[in-house]
Amino acid sequence: MERGKIGIITGLTAEARWLREAGFMVQAGGGTPLGAERAAQALVREGAQGLISFGLAGGLKPGLSPGSILVPPAVIEGTRTYICDFALMEFLGGLVIVFTIWYGGWCVISGTTTPGAFFSFIAALLMLYEPVKRINKT
Repeated sequence: MERGKIGIITGLTAEARWLREAGFMVQAGGGTPLGAERAAQALVREGAQGLISFGLAGGLKPGLSPGSILVPPAVIEGTRTYICDFALMEFLGGLVIVFTIWYGGWCVISGTTTPGAFFSFIAALLMLYEPVKRINKT
């Protein structure tokens, strides 16, 4: 799937601006379920063939803690089941790694963490990637 065909829904306009600069179709939903629904509809009207809910500030589901990462194999709406594109799921995994490196680098630069702690975390994350990917395929 081409980058320009993926629509991304964010909660904050700052998140939308960052992703738009990276070449994605983006709509900010304001961090509410209704706003996310409106953003999704707008992206589909603009030609998005896949949708991602992306946010650094929290989740849209009450009780879902900030920092939660959900990459479901399918989405169920009423009686319909939509199977997610495996290539898109692979892309999302890469996006998580890119974000983690960006955020970790920002933390090192701002002095909230050390370079050693950051690289240790990245090493652990990369060691987990293949096993988690294998679990997802089963």
